[in-house]
Amino acid sequence: ARTTVLPSSHVAMLSHPNEVAKVIEEAAAGRDK
Repeated sequence: ARTTVLPSSHVAMLSHPNEVAKVIEEAAAGRDK
């Protein structure tokens, strides 16, 4: 498991869509850094 923290005052998927997409893509690829 991995926890990712993004500085955000509201829903991270709306305020940081590129960062959230990167986390999802890495999880789907099986990468855990």
